[in-house]
Amino acid sequence: MELVHKQKYISNLNRFNYLFHENLFCIIDEEKEIKEEDVIRKLCEILIVKGYEEKGYVNSVLEREKTSSTSFANIAIPHSFDLNAKKSAICVGVLKKPIKWGSNQVNIVFQICIAKEDKLVFIDLIKVLIQVFSNEDWNRIFNKIKTFEDFYNYLKNAEVLLKEEFS
Repeated sequence: MELVHKQKYISNLNRFNYLFHENLFCIIDEEKEIKEEDVIRKLCEILIVKGYEEKGYVNSVLEREKTSSTSFANIAIPHSFDLNAKKSAICVGVLKKPIKWGSNQVNIVFQICIAKEDKLVFIDLIKVLIQVFSNEDWNRIFNKIKTFEDFYNYLKNAEVLLKEEFS
């Protein structure tokens, strides 16, 4: 039974690759101190400008974040209560200087927007992101990530590591 559960994570990792796009990726390396709201606004704005979300999305995400933090270990996965994006995607922000987010120090943010037709995969997506990015491998190399290609290679390598670990 354990093998089936672990194989599910591998399958999910592959199935979520379509949500990651180079034009929805950024390195956040601010000289001044930034807060979680600043990061949310920045990533939401990218999703709005690229046509994935409507203007009210930023406020919806900020309202959701007020109810409880969306940080888990070293990652944050902000989203709105209403999963009704124009199309599903993840805007990724790699923080060169980890910031306090809720009770955690976060070094990567996955700003998720999910369309109605993808609502059923939302929980699996969160589980996979936590599995792949809240580990020592990511925490050791996140400062070396400079481009979307670097990030995507990490994602692909994590897929390989999961396959090896669980086979």
